[in-house]
Amino acid sequence: NSFDPVTHILDVDVTLRNPTQMAGFDVRGILYTGDAGYLLTNADAWTGVFDLPGGEEINPFKAYAKGMTHRIFFPNKQHMQNYLIYIPEPPDWDQILFAVDASWPNNCKEPYSFKNYQQGDLINSIDAAADIQIDVLDWQGDVTEVMLYAPELTGEESTSFSNNSGNTWGAEITNATGLFSGEYEFLLSARSSNTGVNLLYQYVTVTITDYPVTGLNDITPPNLNIYPECVCVEGDYLYAAGGETGLHIYDITDPLNPAWLNSVDTKQPSSLIIDNGYAYVQSRYRNEIIDIDPPEAAHLVGTIMESSTSNQVAASGGYVYIPKGVGGLDIYDATTPDSPHHVATLHDLGEANMVVVSGEYAYVGESNDHPNEVQVIDISSPAEVHVVNSIKLPVVWALTLAVSDNFLYVTTASEILVVDISDPLSAVVNTSFPGAYCDRLVIAGGYAYASSTQHNCAQIFEMYPDGSGFLINSVVTSGGANDIAVSGDYAYVADDSGGISVIEVSSPESAHTINYVATANYTYDVAVHNGYAFSADGLGGMQIVDISTPGSEVIVKTVETSGSAHHLALSGGYAYLTNSSSSALDIIDIDPLDSAYVVASIVIPGYPWDIAVMDGYAYITVMSDGFQIFDVDPPEEVHLIKQLDIPGPDGVALSGSYAYVSGNKCFNIVDISQPESAFIVASLDTGDSGDGVTVEGGYAYAAYGADIWIIDVTIPASPSIIDKIYLDAWASGLTVSDGYLYASSNSYCM
Repeated sequence: NSFDPVTHILDVDVTLRNPTQMAGFDVRGILYTGDAGYLLTNADAWTGVFDLPGGEEINPFKAYAKGMTHRIFFPNKQHMQNYLIYIPEPPDWDQILFAVDASWPNNCKEPYSFKNYQQGDLINSIDAAADIQIDVLDWQGDVTEVMLYAPELTGEESTSFSNNSGNTWGAEITNATGLFSGEYEFLLSARSSNTGVNLLYQYVTVTITDYPVTGLNDITPPNLNIYPECVCVEGDYLYAAGGETGLHIYDITDPLNPAWLNSVDTKQPSSLIIDNGYAYVQSRYRNEIIDIDPPEAAHLVGTIMESSTSNQVAASGGYVYIPKGVGGLDIYDATTPDSPHHVATLHDLGEANMVVVSGEYAYVGESNDHPNEVQVIDISSPAEVHVVNSIKLPVVWALTLAVSDNFLYVTTASEILVVDISDPLSAVVNTSFPGAYCDRLVIAGGYAYASSTQHNCAQIFEMYPDGSGFLINSVVTSGGANDIAVSGDYAYVADDSGGISVIEVSSPESAHTINYVATANYTYDVAVHNGYAFSADGLGGMQIVDISTPGSEVIVKTVETSGSAHHLALSGGYAYLTNSSSSALDIIDIDPLDSAYVVASIVIPGYPWDIAVMDGYAYITVMSDGFQIFDVDPPEEVHLIKQLDIPGPDGVALSGSYAYVSGNKCFNIVDISQPESAFIVASLDTGDSGDGVTVEGGYAYAAYGADIWIIDVTIPASPSIIDKIYLDAWASGLTVSDGYLYASSNSYCM
C-alpha cells in the first residue's frame, strides 16, 4: 500500500489462499524480527514457534479467518490481513522474513488469542497497587497459567494471574520499584494443559499516573496538621475529626469556598457523631462531648472515660452507646452533657464493635463469636436494655452499619446488605446490591455515600424506595445480561441477579444506563408492551414494571408462577411463561394489569425453554424433547398439537408463516402455516449450540457461541448465511430496532 520514510512503516495487505483440499485452522502469518530489528507494529499476538536464529526469541503474527467459526480456513478460499511493519534504516527488503503456519486436523492446543486487557489506576508511588485483567481464549478451555514479566515494575521476575471466571484472568500488580508516571510495555504469556512449548505471548501497556491531586480544593487552615479519620455534615457545617489537633468545624454554605470556623482540642479521634446540638468524639481511651451550638463557639462540656476498640459508636436522645468488644455494649446518660454517667452494660454480645440507633432500637454488629449476626436491642428504657432479635447475615464479616428510614444497611467485602427494620422484632435481610469494602456509609437525599480504604475511593449509590440501590454512572450491567427488549429510545435488559437494567439508546453509540429495577429473584427474560415491562423472574414469578417515566420505573404487580419462570411471550392480553423447575407453561391474564392472575398451568415433560406465541398457538423449545406447538385458545383448554424432532432446541422467533429455531449445531426453519401439520423446510449445519434468535426484514439473526449468524431467509426453503459477527462475549438475547442489533450477554454486558 505505502511506505512512510519518516516513520519507516510499511503498510501492506497480505492475502493467503488455501490451495489444498483440506481445511486448516488457526492460520497465522508470522513475521520474523531478525537481528536488524524488523517489527510488526499491529500484531495480534506473539509466538515462539518456528523461531529462526537472530532477533527476538518470539515473533509477532497476524491471525487469519478470525471471522469464521473456529477460525476455519476452507479449501480454495482466501483471506487478507493488513500488516504495519517497521523497517530499519536503511531498508533491506530481502531481509523481511515471513512464515505461515496452520493447525490440522483441528484447532491448536495452545491459547489462540488475548482480548479485553484492562488495568486499574496505578500511581507513581512505591507500593501503589492496581488490578489488571485479560481474557485468554483457548479452544479447549484448559488454560493453566497466565504470567506477566515486569521486573522493572514489580521487582519480581514474574507475576502470576488467577482465574476470575470463564476466560477472564486477573492479578494485582504493585509499583514496588517506584516507577515514574508514563506508559511501559511488558510481556504476557499464557499456556494450557496441552501447550507443551507452544505458549502464546502478548505485549501489554501498563500506565502509571501522577498522584491524583487535580481538582482537590485544599481548605486546611495554615499551620494546622489535620489528618481526618472521620467527617460529618450537619446543615451548612462540616465537622472533621482526626490527627493531633482534634475536631475542626467549617462553614460550607459555599461548598467550593469552605471557611474554617473553629476547632476543639481532642486526642486522636477515630469516630464522630452529631446529635441534637452536640458532637460525640470517640478516641482510644475516652469519648468527649462537645457543645456545637453555635458552631463558632463550640467547646468541650463532658468526657466519658471509656476504653473502646470499636470502629463505630452511636448517640441518640441524650444517650451514648459504646461497643466494647467482648465487654459488650455500654450505655451512658449524657442528657446532662457536663456530667455523663453510666447506666447499663449489655453482655453476651460476642465481640461488639459497631452500633447504630434508630428510634427505640440499637443494632449491634459483632466480629468474633457471632460474626454473621446483627443483634437488635430494645433501648426504649436505656437502663433496662435487652436483645429482642438476631438478624442472620449471609456473610462472615460485617464492616460497618448505617440506618435510614426503615432500612438497616450492612456493608461487607463484596456487597451491601439491606434489612427491612419496619418491624425490628422480625427484621431479616431482604435484598442486597453490589458495593465492596465500604468502611463508612452515609445515606442522604436519596443517595448513599461510601468510603473504601481497600479500594482508595468513594462510591455513590442511588437508592430505591425498597432500600436497595446501585452504583451510579456505570454502563456495565450489574448481573449476567440474559435477554433484552427495546421500546423507543430505551432498552430493557433482563439482568439476572441485577434485576432489569434500563438503558437509553437514543444514540446507540453512547448508550448508558439510567436505572436499575431490583426484582425479587433472577431476571431471565423481559418483554415490553403498552408502557409496561414484563419480566420472567425465576422463583420471583412474573414482575410487571411501569416504564412510562424513563428513569423512574417501578414494579406495580407480581404474579406467582408454578416454578422458576425463565422465558415469556405476550399475546392477546395474556402472558405465557415457561417454568423450568416445574416443567410447565403458565398462562397469565394481564388484562387488566392490576388484577393479573394465572388462568392455566400445563405440565410439559422435559425442560421447556424459549417461547413465542402467535394467533392462538404457542411455540416452545423443549431442550430434551424437541420443538413443540400448543393450541392455547382458549387458555383453559391448552393441548399439544405437534412435535418436531430438533436436537437441543433453544431460541425461537416467528415471522409470517415460519418459525425460526436455533438448536444444537443446527438452525431450522419450520413452516407453521398449518400448525397441526408443521414441518421443517430447511436446516443449516452451524457446528455450535444455538441461543437467541430474532427475525427482521427478511433476515434471521442467530446467536451461536460468540458468533451472531446473519441468514438471508427471504426464501425460507433455501436460506443462506451471508455474514457472521464475532463478539467478545457469548450472546444470549437478540433484538433489532431502527437498524441496530442489540445483543445481551451473560458476560455482564450489552
